[in-house]
Amino acid sequence: MALEGEVFWENERTSWCCSNYTDYVLLQAGANVADLEKKLSSIPGTYMIPEALQKTPEKGEIEWLKSMSFELQPIDEIYLNAEEVNDSSYDVAHGDIRFIWLFGSIAVFILILACFNFINLSTARSASRAKEVGIRKVVGSMRAALIRQFLTESFLFSFIAIVIAVVATSLLLPSFNNIANRSISLPLNELWFIPTLFVVSLFVGVVSGIYPAFHLSSFQPGKVLKIKNKTGLVVFLSSFSSRSPRH
Repeated sequence: MALEGEVFWENERTSWCCSNYTDYVLLQAGANVADLEKKLSSIPGTYMIPEALQKTPEKGEIEWLKSMSFELQPIDEIYLNAEEVNDSSYDVAHGDIRFIWLFGSIAVFILILACFNFINLSTARSASRAKEVGIRKVVGSMRAALIRQFLTESFLFSFIAIVIAVVATSLLLPSFNNIANRSISLPLNELWFIPTLFVVSLFVGVVSGIYPAFHLSSFQPGKVLKIKNKTGLVVFLSSFSSRSPRH
């Protein structure tokens, strides 16, 4: 046991006056956590307050005991939510959930920027695919089919990018752990990991590809195919990305 060999002061093991140790409870399968917490909350009124009244309680001690409550926390949540767990004396390492939210927010922001960049690049190079769209429409392609094609391309780009990111992370993570003195690992063996990557790549592909898909599929064959010897459309569409700054 964890307390084996511990030296206790007199009546420490029979008194309700102090909380000197972090308690872990192994519940039986199917146990009702809410009912157990309700029973634990009756401890102050049943044991602690009567014991305090038997001696001369300190000022405010009874009110403090009345305000006391007990809650159970899943052990897998302690690492990032350790505010209420007083185990600092046991030299137990903890993380901080605030850093998870911070770095997660930064990652989402970078992902949004990447989506906007993809939209801008796809729109800027739309002139180079204008004739493709026009010819496909002339031979009978429907706009819905073109939209599906461009969305599929966007999804494939997103999926390939995620695969490259996972491979690069797997290769660089050991070096990062050595530098940061951490033991972070990719959950490659978890059942949810691969499906989550697929869903994320699908979502990013749709978000970043929906506007270019509708934009490219809206070209009219008659107008597009007439620019064979003209560059006005190309200049107009590319001017947003290649225009030189004016002084």
